[in-house]
Amino acid sequence: MFHPAVRAILLCVLLPASLLAVDIDGEVRLGPRKGLPKPATVQLVLERIVLQEQFTDLDGRFEFRGVGLNRYTVRARYEDLPEVEVAVDVVSGTARYKVPITIQPPKDVDQLTIPKSAKREYEAGLKDRKAGNCDKAMPHLQKAIALAPKYGEAHNELGICLLKQSKVSEAEAAFRKAMDLNATIDPSINLADLYAKQKRFDEALQVLQKSMAANPTEGDLLFAVARIYFDQGDLRKAEFAGLEAHSRVHRTADVHLLLATIYVSTNNYSALTTQLETYLIENPTGPVPDEIRKTLAKRPQ
Repeated sequence: MFHPAVRAILLCVLLPASLLAVDIDGEVRLGPRKGLPKPATVQLVLERIVLQEQFTDLDGRFEFRGVGLNRYTVRARYEDLPEVEVAVDVVSGTARYKVPITIQPPKDVDQLTIPKSAKREYEAGLKDRKAGNCDKAMPHLQKAIALAPKYGEAHNELGICLLKQSKVSEAEAAFRKAMDLNATIDPSINLADLYAKQKRFDEALQVLQKSMAANPTEGDLLFAVARIYFDQGDLRKAEFAGLEAHSRVHRTADVHLLLATIYVSTNNYSALTTQLETYLIENPTGPVPDEIRKTLAKRPQ
């Protein structure tokens, strides 16, 4: 049997175009406001595989033309805000599907009102932090916060650097501040990870559960839950949370490596293979995927 995404592509090639003349179009908005300061990214997804990707115009408009009959997900991304997914069942008899998508900005601070000077400092600090240089990053992040005290993402990045400098209590406070400002899900995950490393598992789960209540479609939160259960040795709960993470929006394929580790422990080699293959679909390039391909190539046929 073909993978559903492959089957959809084959249908597009083999069937007459007149049978597939279905369009999906829509509009992305930030909360109630119409129009976008800059384009959003919109993806057409089938079975977690991105078939098409495009930018909206500044009115938030997008369109996918000539879509085959199937159940799709339309995913919208804008800057660091949580992704939004909308399911679309494309069936015969309907030539056009309208898909409105609303991305909710943080409640306590509108990202559009953050001064450009603060954004520049934040972006410089983020670049240095990702390069592994927190000593250079921290002055930028601190200045961004001074310019925009409610800049949740800047507080989160500052927390990451404080943690790398072993300033644990200060990092905890920074993550808490970022959470209070309704930044992305990242500070919740970072704070939960901090607690888990201190064996404060109940507190870690409470942080994640609160964030999941506000962000029910975010699979990365469930991945964080799965890691905590795994660290506690509860493989059954870790497996369940990991599988749930895959079924929702998730930005990292590492959840499949965790599930693969669980299946090694339980000698479930069929499920292990499935997880490794899924990891390769979601993350096809890099040294880890190369090693996984070598491992899979050595399997008994």
